[in-house]
Amino acid sequence: MNVREIRNLCYAPERAQRNALDLYIPEGEGPFPLLVFFYGGGLEQGVKEDLADMGREFAAAGIAVAAPDYRLFPEVGFPDFIVDAARAVAWVCGEAKEYVNFTKLFVGGYSAGCYLSMMLHFDKHYLAAYGLDPDSFAGFVQLSGQPTTHFNVLKYSGEDERASRVDHRAPLYYARSTGAPQLFIVSDADMPCRLEQNQLFVQTLRHFEYSAPLRLNVVHGPDHGGFLNDAGRGHSYLFGQAEPFIKEMAGR
Repeated sequence: MNVREIRNLCYAPERAQRNALDLYIPEGEGPFPLLVFFYGGGLEQGVKEDLADMGREFAAAGIAVAAPDYRLFPEVGFPDFIVDAARAVAWVCGEAKEYVNFTKLFVGGYSAGCYLSMMLHFDKHYLAAYGLDPDSFAGFVQLSGQPTTHFNVLKYSGEDERASRVDHRAPLYYARSTGAPQLFIVSDADMPCRLEQNQLFVQTLRHFEYSAPLRLNVVHGPDHGGFLNDAGRGHSYLFGQAEPFIKEMAGR
């Protein structure tokens, strides 16, 4: 399937940098499911172009992708990058239909980008500022994120970045019984504590009797940086896990 790419659509016109997103759109009229996906980089680095191959891979399979930039440490502090993520999602909800025909919205991210997507869902006030309820979205794809307070949020606050802290800066702090469908993906060869942190979050949600579909997929093989690499089956590890979930939830 051919893929149409639209670059540098501005979602925050009041600033000159890290204010845009790229769209990867499947061939055809749609409607398509659309995944807003945030790149990783420890909240210190990364650009939306890092997701170009991922966007093309999903769009070729009939899933549109929006890849936003967002501001980073040390230029900004907590929670500015989460505010940016919320604003990008709000722009997609309000403006993206000018470019792509979609009906089912998904949000997700990789590593630090997953921290953003988890915060958007579980701390509902970020999207509520734009009149949006994340519980109404079709689903979330949470790839190797840190559900405790992010290590660089700790570091830039002068705290020990090795700590597993659950406070108002942690998605886990907002665990609840209701929400959108969730797919958590983590590797058995991931960075230290990441597998256990995701297991803790999912088990906590189960303890809350989470009412929407809730899945934890533990992938064998890739290290923390390897989820976008070829899994040896003609697709990336991320695609192999997320594509069936998105298509199932889009058809619910």
